Amino acid sequence: RYLTPDPVKLAGGINAYQYVPNPTGWVDPLGLSTCPGGDGCKSATKAKDPSTKTKISDEPSSPSISNTPPAMGYHKETYAHESIKPEEATRKWEEFLGPEPHTNTNPRTGKPDRDRIVSNDAKRSIRYGSHEMNSKSSKHHYHEETWTLELKSNTMNVDNTVVRVPLPKK
Repeated sequence: RYLTPDPVKLAGGINAYQYVPNPTGWVDPLGLSTCPGGDGCKSATKAKDPSTKTKISDEPSSPSISNTPPAMGYHKETYAHESIKPEEATRKWEEFLGPEPHTNTNPRTGKPDRDRIVSNDAKRSIRYGSHEMNSKSSKHHYHEETWTLELKSNTMNVDNTVVRVPLPKK
């Protein structure tokens, strides 16, 4: 038994041995005054019984799933400020792509792409195909691509950075 009828001063002075009768309404924690407005401490919200609102026809519609790949959006190409040494290239690729496993699945089409190494979250890729491999030793490069899906328009945008990797002359 408590020494006082309301030991923690939260019941509003009504009954120390039960919860507040209306926890959503106004409660005077010290029990010093009556409820404002004389409405009996009723809830300020006018919510109806939720069981009368719910009907089978009111279920949310499931999201529509489309098998069509996103359209190609913009493709912005910029050049890296500095070239890198050939021996640094694979380390830079690993830093850019993040943790493995990596794939060769094109983020936009979902099909295999032999010229790309794609991160496991499909948001970044390295493009290094025959065009890049067969370029002159002074123009040798690869592409760091960042993919962004625009949900409203269902388009895939690519921010592409060309990184030069000059090869030593033979």
